[in-house]
Amino acid sequence: MSFPNLPPKPPTRQIRALQDQDGARITVYQAYPSTIATAAVAHQRLDASPDFRTTRMTWIKPSWAWMLYRSGYSYKDPGQERILAIKMKREDFLWQQQHEE
Repeated sequence: MSFPNLPPKPPTRQIRALQDQDGARITVYQAYPSTIATAAVAHQRLDASPDFRTTRMTWIKPSWAWMLYRSGYSYKDPGQERILAIKMKREDFLWQQQHEE
């Protein structure tokens, strides 16, 4: 049986991230300790705190609810007590995916 009016089946794996109208920037979420989060919000830069390390193993999520769950609703670990919404260029996000270790 064929249903021509149905939209195509979505891919098995896809990323559903909030994006700007033109699709150039997306919003992802990341959990941080208060020392990093407070400085990042105040200065609008992740590296505003001396505690920030680019070598720190971290996870970014395209969904706030998913990050909230993964961080134990901010109670699981003191290093994940604040969740930041991070706007980034879509191409930077895609590059990160292709170069993750």
